[in-house]
Amino acid sequence: MQKRVFIVLLMVVLVFAFTFISFRFSGNVVSEQRLLAYYSFDDKNNLVDDIGNSGKAKIFGEVINVQGIKNSTLSFENSGYINISDNDAIDISAEGSSISFWLLDKYRDSASYFISKGFPVINNGSYTLLLNSNNNFYAYFEDGKNQYNYNTYTGFKFPRCGNKWNYVVIIVKPESNGARIKIYQDGIKRIERLSTIPIDLINQNADLLIGNLSSFLGASSFKGAIDELKFWKGELSEDKIKQEYDLLKQNLTQNFYYISDSGNDLNSGTIDSPWKSAGKGFECANPGDSVYFREGTYRIDRLKEATYFPRGASADKRITYKGYNEEKAVISSLELKNNSNLWIREKGEVYSMQINSLAY
Repeated sequence: MQKRVFIVLLMVVLVFAFTFISFRFSGNVVSEQRLLAYYSFDDKNNLVDDIGNSGKAKIFGEVINVQGIKNSTLSFENSGYINISDNDAIDISAEGSSISFWLLDKYRDSASYFISKGFPVINNGSYTLLLNSNNNFYAYFEDGKNQYNYNTYTGFKFPRCGNKWNYVVIIVKPESNGARIKIYQDGIKRIERLSTIPIDLINQNADLLIGNLSSFLGASSFKGAIDELKFWKGELSEDKIKQEYDLLKQNLTQNFYYISDSGNDLNSGTIDSPWKSAGKGFECANPGDSVYFREGTYRIDRLKEATYFPRGASADKRITYKGYNEEKAVISSLELKNNSNLWIREKGEVYSMQINSLAY
């Protein structure tokens, strides 16, 4: 009887050990998506890490509370920024890290820094996020030796869309010859590239600065808001990124944008300050938004601008494109009519094109 009990217990121990080892080496390690620090920014008088691993943020200059994507958050309208003292929770881990946040971009100049840890101190690793007036988003990773080297930054087109919240995730994953950088916007991967900077040389011994960093870094002004800032150990999976985005995307305010022949794509997109191109509307519209075209003809490059269409719209939350107040607006791609792979000639100068699997 004792021998039988011993054998049963041994089998249980072996099964448990096998399960644990399989779990450890299957790639689904708990630490892969472990939240290290979380700043909700709900109360500017108590800017603490909700997890408790990181330090309390300190305010410098003028920072105000405004409505955020979830509750209230911080807006950097003037010269204000916040400082979080250096600690491991906000570092880029040698095992890989992810940083996620919601960003409201109201104004930017030639190089508007809004998050920086260590830049631009020589001989000190750092990471820095910025927007510029050419509609680009850049993430810089420096080792303190090769500043401004091409291999240190990752960027993609990130248009300024007025009063629009964007969910951004930055992933830094170690590889044998550097670090792989991935950046997601609103749940969609926008860019992936390899940086040659060793991951263990990034962000050593520096505080984290968030907000309008123009006076501190000698850069241009950033005016906007940041909400729900989170630091993760390891690489967030695409499923986890989508889950985090879906949790709050229903809080996005429905926007109404306007396009006019007399507009300018640097405008805010309101009826009194309309954009000029149809492509600007395609870039900025989210599910539930409406884009109104004033009377006129708007030519688009289907290969370039139609790629902005799939943004998670559904039958119950569409993106609406229509003429304003029944004005006659024409969206045309006729310059592509000679591409037989895209267009079918119906009659005379009338061509058609089929678009599959897109929800508007």
